[in-house]
Amino acid sequence: MDKENSVQTDNKVEQPTHLADTTHYDVIIVGGGMIGASMALALSTVQSHQDDQFQGDQALSIAMVDAVAFQQSPSPSFDDRSVALSYGSKKIFETLGIWSQLSSVSEPIEHIHVSDKGHMGMCRLHAEDYEQEALGYVVENRALGQVLHQQLTQRGIDIIAPAEVVALDHKQHSQNTKLSIITLKQQQQRVQLSSPLIIAADGAQSPMATRLNIAKQRFDYPQMAAICNIKTSQPLSGWAFERLPIQDLWHCYLYRKTAIRWSGPFLPNNASRWKAWTMNVLKRRCNNVLVIGRALSSRWVSGSFIL
Repeated sequence: MDKENSVQTDNKVEQPTHLADTTHYDVIIVGGGMIGASMALALSTVQSHQDDQFQGDQALSIAMVDAVAFQQSPSPSFDDRSVALSYGSKKIFETLGIWSQLSSVSEPIEHIHVSDKGHMGMCRLHAEDYEQEALGYVVENRALGQVLHQQLTQRGIDIIAPAEVVALDHKQHSQNTKLSIITLKQQQQRVQLSSPLIIAADGAQSPMATRLNIAKQRFDYPQMAAICNIKTSQPLSGWAFERLPIQDLWHCYLYRKTAIRWSGPFLPNNASRWKAWTMNVLKRRCNNVLVIGRALSSRWVSGSFIL
């Protein structure tokens, strides 16, 4: 076996060994986060082809592999953070046939307010001015994960988790087809899967990309963020606020729970300052944000803080 097809795991080179019992799929997706799960749902609507001959209405066979059990709590992908979906993302989920489920756990962004600290100017955007029902939508990652998992199960997509890819190999299947074979470690056992197409959706640090020697261009983005979810005394649905300058930028999405994110330069004094925040300090800062963002008598009631 040449070095190109060997896999380095924990500084040890593991040589691929073909097992007698190998399960074949049309597509294998490595990574079960938002990208991997959404890709699996998108491909579930595609019809299968084999040896360039159309095979009727047969759907693709799809496996999704992830290192973390999909329903595990806390999940690194589907935790208590929130994501702001663009209007375009909403249209994609509509095409996938799952927006009706997501709409019940999301909140529309109908207004966006942008201001700059120390300056009089501000900008307000309203969905109705653009004849749109919303400029975007906010959904909690955990709720999004639950909807995606339900749809993956209903559409017959095999979820293989928790499992770790420990080896990767390639072999010629036919004159026009080359198969990739991955070996998984699952509950101390080795499981082998094969497919003509493997999609790496395992994050920015992608171990699959490393195994395939895919080059990366990395740029330093010296920013850090503090995130908190709070409950306010009054509902402030439909508004999103962005406060400049960039050195002390915060975003505030007001919906069922208010999600606030501060970001700033990645400096030791920033990290220590934010870590030293007590709940009282955080409560005072959030109340200031709410007053600046909208002159209403809404105040912090309860919340949690993530750095």
